[in-house]
Amino acid sequence: MAAALGAYFVYQLVAASRYPAEPALFPRVVGVAGVLLAVGVAARALAEKGETSRLELRHVALAVGAPVGFGFGLWLLGYWVASLAALIALPLLLGFRRMGVLVATSAGVTLFFGVVLSYLQVRLPRGLLFERLLGG
Repeated sequence: MAAALGAYFVYQLVAASRYPAEPALFPRVVGVAGVLLAVGVAARALAEKGETSRLELRHVALAVGAPVGFGFGLWLLGYWVASLAALIALPLLLGFRRMGVLVATSAGVTLFFGVVLSYLQVRLPRGLLFERLLGG
């Protein structure tokens, strides 16, 4: 499973090589971190050599599917909805159950980064759905 995870992040690095320097920075950072994570998971699995060292398929699916789902959400729904939904959904999928803390933290983090990025004049994606609804 670590090999599949590593292969996904290597693919992300290769795909990012086709982007201009500035837009490729984030995929490269995530790709390098992911490759290092996969190497660490593989090393730990080799060191333990037990049943507990196996990655469950659902964990790999979550690690690979979450960025894809978030990217699709950004494209369709925009920064605000996709970020808030991802920051609520992912902890729930990982077993966190304190909804009050989860919603407050997710809303705060989404608002904080949205304000900081807007202040830095980064144009946040509005999403295809809202572009069509708002006509812009």
